[in-house]
Amino acid sequence: MEQKWVQAWGMSHAGMSLLGYRGNDRTFRLTVHRAVSGGQIRLSLSNRFSKERVRVGSAYAAVCDETGRRIGESTPLFFAGKAGVELTAGQSVRSDAAALPVAAGEYLSVSIYVEKGKLLSGNALDDVRLSVCRGDHTSDMAILHQSRRKDSILHLAEKVLGMYLSQPVPLFEAVELLNGEGASNIVCFGDSITQQGRWFNPFAQRVREQFPGRYAVVNRSITGNRLLRDCWSRFPLKNFFGPRALERFQWDVGAFDGIKYMVVCLGTNDYAQPGTLGAPKSDRITAQEALDGLRELVQMAHAHGITVYGATLIPFGGSADCTPEKDQIRVEINRRLMQEKLFDKIVDFDAAFAREENPYLAKEGYTSKDGGHPSPLGGLALAQCIPLEWFIEQEASVIE
Repeated sequence: MEQKWVQAWGMSHAGMSLLGYRGNDRTFRLTVHRAVSGGQIRLSLSNRFSKERVRVGSAYAAVCDETGRRIGESTPLFFAGKAGVELTAGQSVRSDAAALPVAAGEYLSVSIYVEKGKLLSGNALDDVRLSVCRGDHTSDMAILHQSRRKDSILHLAEKVLGMYLSQPVPLFEAVELLNGEGASNIVCFGDSITQQGRWFNPFAQRVREQFPGRYAVVNRSITGNRLLRDCWSRFPLKNFFGPRALERFQWDVGAFDGIKYMVVCLGTNDYAQPGTLGAPKSDRITAQEALDGLRELVQMAHAHGITVYGATLIPFGGSADCTPEKDQIRVEINRRLMQEKLFDKIVDFDAAFAREENPYLAKEGYTSKDGGHPSPLGGLALAQCIPLEWFIEQEASVIE
């Protein structure tokens, strides 16, 4: 069977602002639980949303346990034949391929030593484990994580906003494996509803259990992200919400091989943010504009040979950002998504999430304290309503 590069793990990038790291003389070890196998590995790093130079002195990969403790030998990773690499502002790099046999279901760690630079480009995900310590310990058996005072800001923000915030992860963009067993990627492309992992994580687990070694599910989502417009230039945290999805598709999805399916859950911030701290009233959209944007996104994915599944928008009526007038846009978007064949298939998140007697609100217990984002219970309900048969039918048609 033909070998191809498949993402074992990946994430979108945005400006990390206050949550960025000081990279000077520090080792960063990323530990991921892999759903697919591979015989070679390569690493992508990104400094896309930083104005600072970053110097990486060394990088290593290894099979490990769930804590990141190395099992066996470390494999050095090189960049154009060199042990280190310097990333200028806005630059992304991909390492050379290196031999590293990895079985599906194993844990894999990638460690980098940052000699110099502030790490201001990244994201926050909870489907990985990040350990940080001073000094160059990239090839060590294990490293002891050293917490930072800045992490207390994250915990404070969680209490103030009433929403779940994952651990910030800087610089890392993707870990790819060269797979010869027919594996491929399912990319979930969205905003914080997906990025927080409340439905993404149980969905990825369902896929791993149903299709062992066949699919790796990748979370390419950004908090506050909009489909049609970039983050408002006057927003206090600016780049934190990232560029519009129609633009970031080219580097978050289009730049990677091995992607067979994309699940899209976008549009909530386009209708809910205008008139809040996050966006001016002039950014208000119509349902038609949202549908046109989603149609353009589907067309771009189809051009890459990707099958696209869409999701209706869940109610955000419990959130301070939403109003009944704004919600009418969501209702119209959903109505037309269910009637028109915009996506290859559509899953009705709204029906699974909304109260029958008051569809402006989520079912009891389905949201976090902010009244909008899914709770673990609500996320599980969304994950379970995605038919896994969709990933069988398409496979059968290819074989025929």
